[in-house]
Amino acid sequence: MPTPARLAAAILLAALAWGAIQVLTWAVLYENAKTGGITLLAVVGGALVGWFMLGKTASGEIGKGERFGVCATAGIGAAVTVTALCLVLNSFWTMILKSLKSVYTEPYMAMEAWMAFLVEDLAYVSNQPMLATIFGGGLVVGMTTWAVGRIWH
Repeated sequence: MPTPARLAAAILLAALAWGAIQVLTWAVLYENAKTGGITLLAVVGGALVGWFMLGKTASGEIGKGERFGVCATAGIGAAVTVTALCLVLNSFWTMILKSLKSVYTEPYMAMEAWMAFLVEDLAYVSNQPMLATIFGGGLVVGMTTWAVGRIWH
């Protein structure tokens, strides 16, 4: 059921995902790097995870939502979930694009390459600016969603 907390969670987590991609471009990649479809994937993934995961927690069963600490940690968990989703799907997409060029002769080679791309993408995300954005932003999104769920229910 649509609630203000779900809407706030979807919008705020989508904004956090977009901001995280901007921090990735600023802190890790070179300036004006083309992030391609990962920005759209992150924003859509953030909106969906915000609506279904964080918004459900902030809305609660009877419309009052969970306690403050539960929503704050749910915000961090939602941000980490969006990050993991983007990492897995981006590395899978990179493997698919390479496999279309007939780089891999066996299926297991493609799976090994997928895991190698995943580890490489994880190395891009494992730095201070990105981790601060993911965890700090997730905390703020969780707290804000809790407040929205408490004020408007």
